[in-house]
Amino acid sequence: MPNNEFYIKQITLKNFRGFDDRTFELAKDFTVFVGDNGKGKTSVLEGMCVALGGWVRGFMSSAKDFRNIYKNDVRSIKSVVSAKGLIKQYPVEVACLGEINGLEIEWSRELDEKGHTKTGGLKDLSEVTKKIAKKVNTANDIDVILPVIAYYSCLRASKDRVSNTGIDSTSRVYGYSGSLLKETKYFKMLNYIQELRYEYLEDPHNTQMYIMLMDALTKIVESAAGKGSRVDFKVKHGELMLEHINGELIQFSELSDGYKGMISLVADIFFRMAKLNPQLKQTLLLETSGVVLIDELDLHLHPKWQRQVVGDLKKIFPKVQFVATTHSPFIIQSLGEGELVTLDGTNLEDYVGASIEDISEEVMGIEMPQYSAHKLEMYKSAFEYFSALDGLKQFDEAKLKDLKLDLDILSKRYGDNVAYYAFIEQKYYAKKAELEARR
Repeated sequence: MPNNEFYIKQITLKNFRGFDDRTFELAKDFTVFVGDNGKGKTSVLEGMCVALGGWVRGFMSSAKDFRNIYKNDVRSIKSVVSAKGLIKQYPVEVACLGEINGLEIEWSRELDEKGHTKTGGLKDLSEVTKKIAKKVNTANDIDVILPVIAYYSCLRASKDRVSNTGIDSTSRVYGYSGSLLKETKYFKMLNYIQELRYEYLEDPHNTQMYIMLMDALTKIVESAAGKGSRVDFKVKHGELMLEHINGELIQFSELSDGYKGMISLVADIFFRMAKLNPQLKQTLLLETSGVVLIDELDLHLHPKWQRQVVGDLKKIFPKVQFVATTHSPFIIQSLGEGELVTLDGTNLEDYVGASIEDISEEVMGIEMPQYSAHKLEMYKSAFEYFSALDGLKQFDEAKLKDLKLDLDILSKRYGDNVAYYAFIEQKYYAKKAELEARR
């Protein structure tokens, strides 16, 4: 097989959303972005959609099928003169460095102040896509392996979509249909699986696609359902089913959102690969490279599953580069060296395989994660109160009165914890007695 590597090494965002000028290095297999809400995790993925749109537009004629730079992507800064004024910053640029079929290629897309999208930065990339598109359109493409490109936003749990693309559904490039749009939902997954199932029943020797897909779906759910569980389409029920090792059957429609979401995601990636590279057959998953973006990878997943999902996706799609965001310390814990990126630029090498507490505190910024929020508040209140008591070196009736009022407030707030309040109260009266004795 020819060198069909396709992955992004570096992405640069200039005046894109909240980013002034920021460059991110990406791992070849898996990169996960972390940061507080509103800091730009999703914006990085949206920027990558713009960059990858440069590839997709080489095969799809409709703007519905790739991501452009929109007006609301333009970074704004506050006016110095007008308190309410915002000034748009131009040009907006998304630049990319990637490897495609053994070649290192740079490309960019830009939006100017007049709202015009400049495509001059796509020259080198366009030369590649034109050659490949010509082969595909003239049926001289047996040696062409197209990369899978897909973006799964937080809206991915929505219902199956009906494709409105103008591309013939039998065409290879149909696998790019709506692949980078935020609103894109999954293909009609159950219909596709049902078709594969019936093809398999008619002639199990000529098609392994059904078995390959069921194996992939089984691998992705085993971490949650347990070894020996199996995903299969039951003709008798007319629905995809999860079969546990004890024989219990659960219909897809009755599964939790976590199961539904992950099964649908893997099936959708598989579907796109199968459309893009039908000639690969049994080697489809092993030979198809590409870039898959997933916002909130941990969405609806049990913590036990979160620990395994990165490794599972790597095994199922070994040549795909995944770029994701997360809030989960369990996912962070499962990452390898160079696979974690924080938006604040923190050096994260020490947190590969670290404890959940260390990751929560140092990476996620959660203070004292071993305590609940309520217990942490109790701890802080007690610490502040004891510090105030220790700071009182001589009898001061006014300050003691204030401390008694603080004690009464703590009593109302934490009176349900008798031992806690009794200890604080004891400290107050002990301090008061000590100061009175010095008078």
